[in-house]
Order: sequence, then C-alpha cells, then structure tokens
Amino acid sequence: MQKSIDLAEAPTLAIAASSNRTERNVHLDVLRGLAIIIVVGVHAFCYAGVQSETDRAKVLTIWTAISTMAVPAFFLCDGFLFALTEQRPSGRGYAATLARSVRRLLWPWLVFTLVYTGARAAAEAAGLFGNRLVLGRGPLEIAGEWWEAKIAMQLYFLPALFLIRCLGPVLLPLASSPPLASVTAALLWIVIYFRLGVVLGSDPATQALSGLRFYLLGIALCRYHKWIHPHPMTVLAVSGVLMLALAPRRYSPEFGLAYQLAYLIAAHSASMVLDRRAACLAWLGRQTMGVYLLHAPPVMKAAQMVVLHFAFGWLDRFLAIWAISFLVALGLTRLVSRFVCGRVLLGVW
Repeated sequence: MQKSIDLAEAPTLAIAASSNRTERNVHLDVLRGLAIIIVVGVHAFCYAGVQSETDRAKVLTIWTAISTMAVPAFFLCDGFLFALTEQRPSGRGYAATLARSVRRLLWPWLVFTLVYTGARAAAEAAGLFGNRLVLGRGPLEIAGEWWEAKIAMQLYFLPALFLIRCLGPVLLPLASSPPLASVTAALLWIVIYFRLGVVLGSDPATQALSGLRFYLLGIALCRYHKWIHPHPMTVLAVSGVLMLALAPRRYSPEFGLAYQLAYLIAAHSASMVLDRRAACLAWLGRQTMGVYLLHAPPVMKAAQMVVLHFAFGWLDRFLAIWAISFLVALGLTRLVSRFVCGRVLLGVW
C-alpha cells in the first residue's frame, strides 16, 4: 500500500499501520493541509515582485493573515503527536525516534539541498539570477548558504525539527505529568526565549529555538485534549476574541507572539470542528512533505517567469504564483510518490 507523506509526522505516527484510518488524528491532517497551503503562499509572496504604494496596505493585511500560522502549525502538530505517542505503551524509544527522524527529516534535507544547489548553479549560469550563491563560491561558502537556507528557502524546517526531536528525553516528562506542567513549560520557554534575545534567522538553530515554543504549545494542547475535544467551538470563539483584542498591537514582539499563539489555537480548534468533514484538507495534510520539498525554488521560479509576462497587478501576480506553484507541486508529489525511488527521495520507505 502506498504510504502517505506527512511533513510533520511524529516518530510514531505510522501508528502501526497508516492504512488504519481509525488510528489517525484527522484534525491534525486538516490543520497540516491548511498550513501547507499557507506555507506556499508565504513563499509566493516573495516572488510576486515589487508592490506599488497603493498595494502596501493589502500587502500588510495579507502577510499577517498568511504568515502567522504557517510553519508554526507544523511544530505544533509534531509536539501534539509527541505527547500523544509517549502516552501509549507502544511508544518508540529515543534511539528509534532519532533513527526514524534521520530518515524522514535529514535525508530529504540532504537530497533536496544537493538537487537545488545543482539547479541553482544551472540557473545562475543561464543568467536567471542577479546574485550568485553557487557559481564562483568555495565549498565552505556554499555550505554556509545551505545552513542559512538561501538556496532553498524552505529547507531549514527539517533540520530545525530534528534538533527539537533531539530534546525528546528532556520533554518526555511533559507527556505524563499533570497537564498544567506542559503549559508552565511553554510559558517558561517563552520567557527564556525573549530573555535570550534570539535573533531569528533562516538557519535551523534559531528556527529550532523559536519553533520549540509552538512544539510545547502542541504538547499542552494534547494534554488538555480531553477537555478541548467536546468544546472546540468555545475554544475557537475565545481564541478569535483574543485575536481581535491583540490585533492592534500584533507587530510588537510580545503582543505579536500572543496574537500568533491565539491564531494557532484558533486554527487547531477549527480543524477539530472540521475534522472528517474536511476530507480534501485532510488529504492535503497527508501530502505535505512532497509539496513542501517540491514547490520551491524551481517550480515557484518557473511560475514567476510565466506570470510576470502578463500585465497583472501585484495581488493578481501573487495569487497566480501561489496557485500555480501549489498545484504543480501537488501534482509532482502524486507522481513522484508512485515510485519506490521517489518515495526514497522523500524519506518515505
């Protein structure tokens, strides 16, 4: 049976057999499906070109709407599944978890980093980029571009998530301790994060430090799941009210994070409301690894070159690049995952 491809699949989300649909947490598939659409939108934003003065208000509104929950939602899902898995008697050990994570995270990162480096070199030789990240650069310089995820902007997530999973033994007590402990841990790390003054870059290390906040939120949501599950609409409504209250100050660091956390809780609650009724989003949530790896940069660059030939306004360009890139990446994912070698490239074997 063909395996599904989940970007933020926890070490044991195979849960014995992925074909057993009763074992899946469908609401997390729905949340990942929504999040991967938004991730592609965030990257399409960067390819849409310069905005005019009249577009700037639209840009700020759209950016806030699409960027706040994109990648953090995947950290949240992984934290939720970590806590859920560790509550089960059949939970994997630490060594097995890391071995699986090397295969599911670091292997695709290495493969696609090399592939996209070759594609970037060819594109630079053809004059498609003004700046050179590969040609004329030394091995250490190119390795630095890999670490900073400048050749393929999305690839930082995989090693960042791996670094968080390395903390498994430290986080393990949160899966069985009283639920309040997980909330306390999340709040404590948020305070430490701000006190450290972390400058968020595109490298895996700072992204892991940032993503740990959302991973811990996922653990907390899992620990309180039996209370949230009967009342997702109530949680959604409360989160929505908090978002409205925080919106005027969402660009300040502290209030911005509070807004983002409320947004994520609202999105998680909405996915619980939708659950199996959103079959299309749930299906997309099982294709996330392929879409994530394949949508940028070559597919998005090609979509940009096509769209920029037409006299679209900025918003039209953005939406066109977003839609084309997503649909092409999804089609390629379905095609590649039909073959054993394709699944190996995506870390699914």
